[in-house]
Amino acid sequence: MFRLPVTDTQSTANFGRYENKKAWDLVQQLDKTPTDDVAGMKKITSQLQRIQLTELPVIPLWYNGAWAQANTSVWTGWPSAKQGDSHLMPVTWRNYWEMGSILMLTELQPAKQ
Repeated sequence: MFRLPVTDTQSTANFGRYENKKAWDLVQQLDKTPTDDVAGMKKITSQLQRIQLTELPVIPLWYNGAWAQANTSVWTGWPSAKQGDSHLMPVTWRNYWEMGSILMLTELQPAKQ
């Protein structure tokens, strides 16, 4: 929801020009946390959530669900609601590349022919 330093022209949704050095430091720590370090990621995101819920810099609204269609005839491993399947975001709009879409692509496997 934010990026530091705040600039004259914002490319994110930080229209309120929210700044929090501690939160930004946590974002940088999260960036350096390996994706398989789930406990480390939870620790950092819990702190970020506490800051976000306490300061409430934004209230994200989205009136349409994130949805996608996939065909498993060439590639398998697409996200789905099934138990054990990937639940990463299969969308490419806005900043979703950074929120799991790239990782989702790396987990696809060629379909058996």
